Amino acid sequence: MIKKKITATLFASMFLFPCLSVNAESGGNTHSILQTTKSTALQQVLTSFGDIAIKIPADNKETNSIVMLYDNQCKYCNEFLMNIPTLSSNGITVYVMPFLNHGAYTPESKSMYLAWSTSKPLTSLLSKQFPSQPDPKIAERIFEFTKYAQNQLNVTKTPYLLLENGEFIDGLVSPYNLITYLKSAS
Repeated sequence: MIKKKITATLFASMFLFPCLSVNAESGGNTHSILQTTKSTALQQVLTSFGDIAIKIPADNKETNSIVMLYDNQCKYCNEFLMNIPTLSSNGITVYVMPFLNHGAYTPESKSMYLAWSTSKPLTSLLSKQFPSQPDPKIAERIFEFTKYAQNQLNVTKTPYLLLENGEFIDGLVSPYNLITYLKSAS
């Protein structure tokens, strides 16, 4: 009875804390499949989908880089976006990736397709100046990236940050807390 209860608790905790699993018999920690997959996620995203990334470089010497999955309908994404200058001035390069959090074929997603079809997507979003039609190749790449993020990275909400050390943050984080964390992790 106790062994079943421990197994059920450990199984449930894997969903709450997916980056670590525990071997109850030996007491040792083992990396989960999810952590192994995510440990190279930042580099895989930039290698496979860098053509749709918006790079906001560090102002001075780069100390870290992060990838932000962004949905323009997400108020927390927009709040985080406004704090990127603070990150940049602290040596952090930010790559902004379009993520269709509201579905691929919704009116909310149309502005993402249209904005990324311009040479300056974030400016286009802020000014609400879009082309009349999206670039079909860009739209397809955004769709592919969204499916990749959902299926391979298990992204369900935004903002979602991929860190160089393989960790991730889903949800809004203070830029100052992120800077402190990144400095302590390196």
